[in-house]
Amino acid sequence: MTRADPERRRRGSIRRRIASLKVSLQWRLLAAFVLVVLIAVSVVALVGAQNTSSEFNTFVQFSGRMQHRPLVMILTQYYAQHQSWAGAQDLLATNVGWMLERMVVVDAQNIVVADSADTRLGQKFTPASTDLSFDIQVAGRTVGRMYLNPSPEGTQLNIDFLQATTRGIVWAGLAASLVAVALSLLIARRITAPVSALTTAARKMAQGDLNQRVPANSSDEIGELGTAFNTMASSLARIDQLRRNLVADVAHELRTPLTSVLGSLEALRDGVVEPTPEFLDSAYEEGLLLKRLVDDLQELSLAEAGQIQLDRQPVVLVDIVDGAVRAVAELARSKKIALDAAVPPDVRVEVDAARIGQVLRNLLTNALAFTAASGRVTITAQPASAWVELAVTDTGSGIAAEDLPFVFERFYRADKSRARATGGAGLGLAIARQWVEAHGGTIWVASEPGRGTTFTLTLPRAK
Repeated sequence: MTRADPERRRRGSIRRRIASLKVSLQWRLLAAFVLVVLIAVSVVALVGAQNTSSEFNTFVQFSGRMQHRPLVMILTQYYAQHQSWAGAQDLLATNVGWMLERMVVVDAQNIVVADSADTRLGQKFTPASTDLSFDIQVAGRTVGRMYLNPSPEGTQLNIDFLQATTRGIVWAGLAASLVAVALSLLIARRITAPVSALTTAARKMAQGDLNQRVPANSSDEIGELGTAFNTMASSLARIDQLRRNLVADVAHELRTPLTSVLGSLEALRDGVVEPTPEFLDSAYEEGLLLKRLVDDLQELSLAEAGQIQLDRQPVVLVDIVDGAVRAVAELARSKKIALDAAVPPDVRVEVDAARIGQVLRNLLTNALAFTAASGRVTITAQPASAWVELAVTDTGSGIAAEDLPFVFERFYRADKSRARATGGAGLGLAIARQWVEAHGGTIWVASEPGRGTTFTLTLPRAK
């Protein structure tokens, strides 16, 4: 290893640290605001200074012309009266002795005929670039010109004025820049504060705290982002709670039949009971419960993944309804619940009859489970142009408003006790939604506690 290797590694480490430095959004926004403000102020100051200088020079020239116009008229009248410039020097000395500017009068050949400084009489005159010129015309003919050369004092006064104006513009620009920087800092903090809160909340959520929420009071994009974050956080918290409940729910649903089956096997093994048909039927029923739960879970999982093909065929809707009604008729009779179906006999739908029959059986089983004796469960169908609305209505206890948004979630039950007397595993409605949506339809629920519930689904009509 050479001596240069540690130095090379040190430099590489420094470069990596510099590259890893992150400039916060707040400072990037502030830098952008300040850059825009400085460019705008610089442009305004430059244009303002140039425009002020130009307009001031125009004003000075105009003011000088207006101030000396009476003298031009005197010279014009003098030439018109004498038809020559003889004596013009005396006339100029008499009228401009009080003025600080130097004035030169030339004839048509540009020869000096009058000079307030009395130094260039009779010489050819070459005006300076700063001289103001006034034409002297008599009878429409230019007979001479008067040139006005500003005095050093007046020129310096004008320069001082322009410099003072320019300094005022510069100081005003600096003050505006400072105010803009302060306002930009406040605006940048106001913009980035919700983003920082979102970042902090997201980091805490990544660490497992799903109760994080952020203020979302504004109606702009930041407010919409906060609302979306809160909605996402609520969904994640609910999904996490459902996930936590999933293990407990599955364990609860499996424990009873498993315990019964194992107890039965243990009793048989120990010779405590005889393998009578009644005993074996009871154990077999518990085994069927286990199989049904596992099948439901597998079916729901495959349906959500879109891995099950539908056998869609044109079928008379009333045949599907009659099959579902026959499947639950004994349960309805045992609970003394009236079960009615009012479906037009000529309505045909293009569906997987087995899957839709399963959906109806799930809906009817739920309706019968939550309807008291002497109640009523009704199935109705309303054909439309391309769809058929099929509704299952009961006169049961209804569903609370806070539970309605979640009734189609798997393992969700309004009754948290998980008692079998009040329902199954909470998979029936989740499976029903998956099969209806797989057919391109929709399913929804309307309920009023104490007055019953209506589940409505749409199915495609056969062409």
